[in-house]
Amino acid sequence: MKKAIYEELADTLLARIVSGAFSDGKLPSMSSLAEEYKVNLQTANRAVKVLEQKGVVQCHAGKGGTRIDSTRAHLVGTSSGNHFSVDRALSATQRVRLRFLFDGTLLREPLEKASALFTKRYPWVEIELVPAVQVHQSIADGVAFDTLMLIGRDVLYYARHEQLFDLTDILSVEGWNREDFIPHVWEQNLYKDRFYSIPFSWTLPVLLYNKTETPPPATWRDFSKTLLRQRKSNGKESRLRVGFYSLLHTIADIPEDKLNEAVKRESFRELLHCLKHLCVNLPKGHYLWNNPKDLDNFDLEKNSMICVNFSGMEPFLRTPHPGWEMAPLPREGKGKNVLATETLAIARNSRSPAEAWLWCKFLLRDDIRNLFEISSCLSPKKSSFRNSSLSPAVKQLLESEAENAVAPMFSSRGMFNLYSSIFPLLERYFSNPAEEDETIDQIQEFLREQRILDSLF
Repeated sequence: MKKAIYEELADTLLARIVSGAFSDGKLPSMSSLAEEYKVNLQTANRAVKVLEQKGVVQCHAGKGGTRIDSTRAHLVGTSSGNHFSVDRALSATQRVRLRFLFDGTLLREPLEKASALFTKRYPWVEIELVPAVQVHQSIADGVAFDTLMLIGRDVLYYARHEQLFDLTDILSVEGWNREDFIPHVWEQNLYKDRFYSIPFSWTLPVLLYNKTETPPPATWRDFSKTLLRQRKSNGKESRLRVGFYSLLHTIADIPEDKLNEAVKRESFRELLHCLKHLCVNLPKGHYLWNNPKDLDNFDLEKNSMICVNFSGMEPFLRTPHPGWEMAPLPREGKGKNVLATETLAIARNSRSPAEAWLWCKFLLRDDIRNLFEISSCLSPKKSSFRNSSLSPAVKQLLESEAENAVAPMFSSRGMFNLYSSIFPLLERYFSNPAEEDETIDQIQEFLREQRILDSLF
């Protein structure tokens, strides 16, 4: 039976309350609600009365307004369209503990601050942070969680195996849409046209260079020649802190559906030539797969160029260095940059999905996002380019790179297999360049097989 308009409005307001939309703890005035939802004052008043009868709001005359009882709101649940159920055993105690599983290498400090603010705002919910070295391995080992942070490509696997809560209905109720996000972020949360996660952050590789020492190289060959020339002339060095996967795309531009086409052999050949040239000219003991996430160990006085993931630039952004600027990663031909994302998801078997959703939404609030920006943890919303404290030049560069980047091809497990399998092939090739064609065949075959495995993973 179709609900009356005032009942539908009551459901919508309840869903917004649960999602944390009214951060001041009050509903807007009746006239504001009537105007916003295009209903008359009587309908708005009846909707609020429904919430008052459920104990979700308390109406006060005068300036007191309509105050929200957040605890009661979350015990009642959300709108019927969201299908969040409240565990009755937890409801009786009015205490909820959420276990949040995440990659603990970069974000622990800002997450600790965010969880403290969250508990202050929602005192009946406690966030237990569960840092992991590799999230997918922790899940395989049976680590329990209510909500978690995943790299975008992994959402497909966990949704396929019914481990994630379907967020499609609540995203629809709250008006989320593709146009609000930068390209290649939105689709990484989908499985069979259903949403199982929400975008949290993104990053891509960039080039840092000292403009007093050298102009930014346009290609990887230029990069290699520049660092060789500088080492001979003034002892300056460069650092490559991006992995093989980024080089694969920026040099070879490998489409997923053309991994084995003969026309791509020349792209792979160019990739191998560039890699060999880079490895010969890089400082002794430095390899492409040595890929730390920060610049703490770099003496910028001894370097002229550094290729690094933007998410590893916290020290550089915290303390700007005169003469150093940012540029796009070098390219070869039609090569493209790779935009990696992190998403937030809720465990399908969580006893507290409504509270878990609250936590996910809380992490995307603009004021909470400020805690993560110092870790170069970029917001996936297009509006972040306008609101960010980054310099105009950096924002323009990142926006342009994001528009033209490609999404990752592999899951986190696929990436692990990639690095474990490809590097021995490269080392063998560097020792014996005569095996070039055989090396290309093996790399192409590995990428093709890993793509199939990822579809089954």
